[in-house]
Amino acid sequence: MCNTLERTNVSRYRGMQLCFALDLTQSGDRVTGFGVKFEQDGELLSGRPRTPVSLNGTVRGDVLTVTFTEHGDQGLSRGSALFERDRAGRWVGLFESDAAAASGRSVMSR
Repeated sequence: MCNTLERTNVSRYRGMQLCFALDLTQSGDRVTGFGVKFEQDGELLSGRPRTPVSLNGTVRGDVLTVTFTEHGDQGLSRGSALFERDRAGRWVGLFESDAAAASGRSVMSR
């Protein structure tokens, strides 16, 4: 999952892209997952910046709704995202997070 911060209350974060490697499991319409933040603005992260993230959601047809929690250095941050599956099979949508009041585009693909 890669999130592009289009709106945030911290100006230096605007335009930042954060990518998470997720292991997702689907059971019926329920989706759960765990992973880590592994990339920021195209640079691979190592050590403490590789913060864990968990995700829960529901898939209905070509629509996926999720909530996520990131366990970062500044404590927990929470957010949500709404995705639609595109013709290429990617999940494309919008996210919101309470970390720096960020929101923007999000894409998930294999």
